[in-house]
Amino acid sequence: MQGSLRIITFNVHAWHNRHGEETFSRISTVLERSGADVIALQEATKSRVPALASALGDLWWVAADSTAILARTRLSSMDPRQTAGRGFRVDARRRVGRVTRSQKVPRHTWAAMHVQTEDGGVGVQIVALHLDHVHEPKRISELAVLIDRTNIDSDRPTVFLGDFNALTRGDYGSNELRRIASVRASQAWEPPKWDLTSALTRYPGGISNKSPLVPPLERLAIGAVDAWVAAMRREGELRTSRFDTRIDYVFLNQAMASAFAVAYCAIGQAMPIASDHNPVLAVLEYRGRCIAPDTSSAVSTGAGTK
Repeated sequence: MQGSLRIITFNVHAWHNRHGEETFSRISTVLERSGADVIALQEATKSRVPALASALGDLWWVAADSTAILARTRLSSMDPRQTAGRGFRVDARRRVGRVTRSQKVPRHTWAAMHVQTEDGGVGVQIVALHLDHVHEPKRISELAVLIDRTNIDSDRPTVFLGDFNALTRGDYGSNELRRIASVRASQAWEPPKWDLTSALTRYPGGISNKSPLVPPLERLAIGAVDAWVAAMRREGELRTSRFDTRIDYVFLNQAMASAFAVAYCAIGQAMPIASDHNPVLAVLEYRGRCIAPDTSSAVSTGAGTK
């Protein structure tokens, strides 16, 4: 639909469910039934992404670091280290490289696309990410680096989504938090923390967020919009991981939230049959004109035309 964007995030657990069964076909079915225009994946080994893109209708795709973005319209890769293509076709002109550990860049894929609207269209950035699953301080540092690297806090309309491995305080009552704390203690994990999501949805203070004097936690204060919270209509149980917690999100930066309203958000049901996570779908509806991102530095997938 013109002016509408259906976008989904799904941790596919290396194409297996928690019982170790190979579930590629089940994952494909979940995604096909979602009707998503844009798909963000985590724990998606790059070798299977072209097959999935082909199975879902010859989609464009960009992949790196076991994350991927697939779309029904042309994608432009925003990073030369990424591999890209359409369906089974891989863009042979891609320069594939690796990000070293010293750079502390989290697992992510970064692309740009055009969303058709009645007044022409909007350029949108998509950032699919997967943050550390062990320590909240590391997740905060990773996301601060990613915000700088991909300009999530700029006036470019951006959706950043994926497995944040982070909790939101408002999702749980006291009894639920005690249960989560007990489960985490039994696994020798950190206690429940929500510093990341609390900071991310705050607006920045007076000092520039890009100042080197700003600590990573404050760098996250960009006034991001949680699609689940903002949605006019919601469906599904508030659990995206096998530990009955919501750790997978669709976030909009302020430019995206100004251009698009969250009409609907749903947490699907894929556990335990297809993965150890449930997918999160958001339907975004165009509000009006906004500034498109500059994609002049982007590298097209170069894998055919629509």
